[in-house]
Amino acid sequence: MNTQTICILFSILLVPVNLLCTHWMTQEAVHLTGMTYMEFKEATSGISASSVRRKRNWWYYVHFFNEYSANPEKSICFMRMHVAAVLPSVAAMYLLARVYASPDRVSFAMTGNCILLAVNLVLAAGGALYRRGHPLDPVAAEKLREKHQAERAYSRAHLGKTAARAAVPVGVLLAVLYIFGSGAASGRTETPDPVHFAQILQEKGYETADVSLTYGRIDRNKLTRAIAGAKGGSRVECYRYADDKTVDLVYNQISYETAPDLEPRARESHETALSGGGKMFTIVADGVYYLVLFRGDTLIYACSPDSLTEINEILAETGYLRR
Repeated sequence: MNTQTICILFSILLVPVNLLCTHWMTQEAVHLTGMTYMEFKEATSGISASSVRRKRNWWYYVHFFNEYSANPEKSICFMRMHVAAVLPSVAAMYLLARVYASPDRVSFAMTGNCILLAVNLVLAAGGALYRRGHPLDPVAAEKLREKHQAERAYSRAHLGKTAARAAVPVGVLLAVLYIFGSGAASGRTETPDPVHFAQILQEKGYETADVSLTYGRIDRNKLTRAIAGAKGGSRVECYRYADDKTVDLVYNQISYETAPDLEPRARESHETALSGGGKMFTIVADGVYYLVLFRGDTLIYACSPDSLTEINEILAETGYLRR
């Protein structure tokens, strides 16, 4: 399972996590009516009518709490808070879309997911602290406890019906996990093994024995495999690292060292996003053609005094570039 897939699954799982961490707000609003959440769902089942859903969804709840809640303003306030509190779910879906479309945004999306997880934990902790400081009236709390016990007894007596209700959202979640997880895996371009890459270089007339690495010093502790080939003044080097994040950092460092005086905006004009993920930086400096490319966990560095034509052909043949 690659980093992109893990990040996508992380984003998807953040949605139910967010709903669980914010559910206490709806419960507090409902408990002021003396109902359990299940009773509330049954009492508001009329909201499924299309006219209500489209036009008076929010006002339906306002009227409901005005009629049944011991403190309508407080119940409505909790419902407003809940609407705002589920925004992390929307943000998680945004991050999912970004990383699914652009695998090179994994670091950005993973950082965002970690922040959203922290926000959800804060929301859950806020609920625990609120309930500790604002306990229900003892009489109302006892009535709700009895109702919850009755509901649990009913659920145990009708396990089949309860399991069927739970199976639907669980099934939807598993389907989404499978679709996006398998889609990310299939969308990822598999890069050849450096040994196979060396064989291709040898077929093209490149010498691969005892050829030094130009950038082998960078993150050497995370470098798992490497091969270099030389022919005349041309060089092609393949580096494989332990994770995608390291490759991204090494790519940025090598592209900077290749053209240290290039302004950031000008640098962007020399960079190309690759189909299927990754980036490629090309430039001509002092009469030498340079190429720095990364895809997945692999980085390619190449240079030639003539052109990048043959190097591009090698990269296309090995799958790093798509014709």
